[in-house]
Amino acid sequence: QRRISRMLWQAAFSEHSYKYPIIGEEELLKELKREDLIQFYQTRYTPKNMILAITGDISSNEIISFTRDVFGDFNRQGISYVESVPEPKQWAIRQQEERFTSGLTYLLLGYHTVALTDQDCFALDTLGAILGQGKTSRLHKLIVDKKRLAYGISAINYTPRDPGLMIISLSLEESNKKRALALILKQIKNLQKKHVSEKELKKAQKQIISDILFQNQTVQAQARDLALNEAIAGDFNFTATYIKEIEGVTALDILKVANKYLKKENLTIV
Repeated sequence: QRRISRMLWQAAFSEHSYKYPIIGEEELLKELKREDLIQFYQTRYTPKNMILAITGDISSNEIISFTRDVFGDFNRQGISYVESVPEPKQWAIRQQEERFTSGLTYLLLGYHTVALTDQDCFALDTLGAILGQGKTSRLHKLIVDKKRLAYGISAINYTPRDPGLMIISLSLEESNKKRALALILKQIKNLQKKHVSEKELKKAQKQIISDILFQNQTVQAQARDLALNEAIAGDFNFTATYIKEIEGVTALDILKVANKYLKKENLTIV
C-alpha cells in the first residue's frame, strides 16, 4: 500500500514537490552533514515560524505572560519561505503498473482536485464520502457487496495546502481488475449525469461532520486542530467554517464538481 501510494503521487505530479516522498530520498539523506541539520534547525525552528495552540482550563493572562517569558530570549529573525512549484494542467490519462509477487492486487485512481481552502473543496469532500466512505457508500455496496470484485474500497478527497487528489483505493484479485475499474468509471459517469438524492447527500454531510466532532473530543485534539487550521488554512477557526460549508453543499454542487474534476484526462491510474 505504501509502494502504490508513492507510485500514484509520482505519476500524478510532474513538477510539484508532492511527487517526492515526505521523508526524502535515501541517497540525499545519506549525504546530509551535521552542519546541514544545524543550519536547518536554526533557520526554521524559530518563534516567527511557530504556531502555539493552548487549550484547557487556563487563564489567558497567565499563559500570555508565561509564553513571553519562555520566548523572550529568542532572536527575532525572518525566514525565507519556499514557494511551491505549481503543477501544470494534466491533459491526458496517465497509467503506471508494477508487477511483483504479492498476495493481492492494489489499484489506485487519482483525480487532480483543489487545495483545502478552495470553495470547491467542500463539495468534493462530500462527493468523496458519497462515493467511498463507509460500507453504505456507492462503491462499497456495488464493488464489494453486490459484485464481490474487491475486498475493500474507499474514496477520499485529499486536500493539503496546495491542490491534491481525489483518491479511490481498492484491493482485489488480478482477474477482477478490469471489471472493477469499468464499474468505478461508470459510477463516476452516473454522478456527472444525475443529481444525488437528498437522502444520500444528507447522510454524507452528517458522516463528515460527525467524524470531525468525534476526532476533536479531547482537549489535546482540539489544540492540534487549532494549530493545523492556522498552519494550513491561515485561520485557526477553519473547522467551524468547514462544517458550515459542508452543511451548505447541494446536489447541484456535487454534479458540478464531478463534471469539473472527475474527467478522464485528469485521471492517473496505478
